[in-house]
Amino acid sequence: MAKTAADRRPGAASGETIPRQIASSHVPAAQQARQRILDASVALFAAHGFEGVSTVRIAAEADISQSVVLYHFGSKQKLWREAMLHLFARIGAAGITTASDMKDLDPLSHLRVALRRFVRLSARHPELGRIIMREGAEGGERLDWLVRNALAANYQVYTGLVSAAQAAGQVKPHPPFLLTILLHAACSMLFNLQPLVEAVDGSHLADDRHEELADMILDTLFEGILSGDSR
Repeated sequence: MAKTAADRRPGAASGETIPRQIASSHVPAAQQARQRILDASVALFAAHGFEGVSTVRIAAEADISQSVVLYHFGSKQKLWREAMLHLFARIGAAGITTASDMKDLDPLSHLRVALRRFVRLSARHPELGRIIMREGAEGGERLDWLVRNALAANYQVYTGLVSAAQAAGQVKPHPPFLLTILLHAACSMLFNLQPLVEAVDGSHLADDRHEELADMILDTLFEGILSGDSR
């Protein structure tokens, strides 16, 4: 049967077809499908890593056909990159700290506010920390891409906050970037390992506990674990 114009992707080579459901769908429906694919991809890549996830599994999680996934993204590698950009865009607005927000704070207070915000982000989006942990441990091309396109700028902000607090004599003069990695790990690890916390301790890190947990994390970071009598 001859292919109709509706069966062809505009500008495609002769004989190249696309799924009929995409060709006939309105733009909002296509955007909605793309959103579902990206959301499913972030969750699955965070839980199972790049090698542990197929486009078939992503399609099933998004309740969509694999052909639609490949139409939108072309390959799993391209989908992974788009999913990472999607994740960082989703959390970016909530994580922005402007100079005007902090102009009345000393450097150490500025750092504390930024870290509290990072705890909240880690609680709401544990997939962020899980992906960074996994790719950071494996290394390679995907990590290099993450550093170039998202992580380097983020770490630069926090390293600058640490350096400012050090210049003010408020933080010990350890290497700023290494301190940043340690601070981020402390702020996110409970949420990255939430299944372990629940399996061993039975604790549920519910939304209404996030501020309590942020208090605990920041108190431990800035005041230590020793009580007054033990110091």
